[in-house]
Parts: sequence; C-alpha cells; structure tokens
Amino acid sequence: MRLSARRHGFSLIEAVIAVAILGLACVAVSGVLSASLKAERSVERRRHLEAVLAAEGERLTALPYYRRADDEQPPASPASLLGEVFPHALPACNLPEAYYADGSGAAESGAAETGSFVSDILADDLIVRRVSRFVAVSPAGLEPVAIEALSDWAVWSDAVPPAGLLEVELQASWRGLAVARRLVFSAVPPSIAPAVAALEGRHHVS
Repeated sequence: MRLSARRHGFSLIEAVIAVAILGLACVAVSGVLSASLKAERSVERRRHLEAVLAAEGERLTALPYYRRADDEQPPASPASLLGEVFPHALPACNLPEAYYADGSGAAESGAAETGSFVSDILADDLIVRRVSRFVAVSPAGLEPVAIEALSDWAVWSDAVPPAGLLEVELQASWRGLAVARRLVFSAVPPSIAPAVAALEGRHHVS
C-alpha cells in the first residue's frame, strides 16, 4: 500500500511539472506569434507608406517643371512642379501648410533647412511632407543654390527659376514608422542661357 501511495504521489508531481512545462511552452509560442504578427504589421505599414510616396512621386513627375502662374497663393495655376513644391521664396506669402524657410523661424515648424520650401498634403489619409530645394551640380555632388539667388523668386514673377534642378524629399509617418523618398527633378535647359519660355513645361526626373 505504501509503495502504491508513493507511486501515486510521484504521478501527481509529474503531472504538475508537465502542466507547468506545457504552460511555459504555450507562453513562448504565444510570444513568438505576437512578435511575428507585429513584424508583419510593421512591414505592411512600411509598404503602404512607400506606395503612397511612390504615387506622389509619380504624380509630381507627370507635371511640367515650370510654368508662369497667375495666382499668388498655392496651388498656383496653371499647375507645374515648381508651382506645387516651390512656388515662391517670399516669407510674406507663407501659409501654415506651405512655407518658404528663410531661417527666421516665424512660420516654420520643425528643422526646415534654410532655403527650402516645405509643404504638407493629404494623400490616402496620410500627411505627406515635401521638402524642396533648388540645387546645382558641383564637384562634391548636388549643392543647394545660394540663398541670394532665391530672393523674391515666385512662379508668378517674370524671373527665371533659380535653377534647373530641384531636389524633393517626400516624408510620411504612421504609428511611429517613418519613410522618406528623395527625388531630383531636372528642367533640362538648352545649352545656351535659357529664357523663361525655354524652361516652361520641360523636365525629367532622376
């Protein structure tokens, strides 16, 4: 009888240990599945953000590089790339969602680089930020155009655009995940110094 009781006792202990091990295994498996689902959702969110930025990049690519506009407030009409993402370098014309960063910080939110134009648009229920700057080719690569060259530039003025190259960085974020995409647009100016008419409607993207 004593031997039988001992065997019965050992069986209960073994059962408790087995249940504990099974519970730990379930917790471990649950943690792995949870991490896997979280990673999958993060990948899906990134794909969605990248798709939104790709679509915005394609939309901007379809626009002519520059056309002189008649309207003094964005969106400038007729539509053009510069009219959308760099319509002016006039702080007095700044709006909360579209502003030229002249370094004064009066209407600027975030750390916008001086000489750039920042604009926010809604695309597929996401806020896409576009940070644009005129650039020129140098031995070191693409360099920002001097601030002095941007003075009083506007698509509704008679002035030729400050440069035939425009760098645009598209930014979007959602639930802690941020994605950026950088594009360089070119007006492809003729070999001689271009007039305003020569620049209108011409561009390619690289």
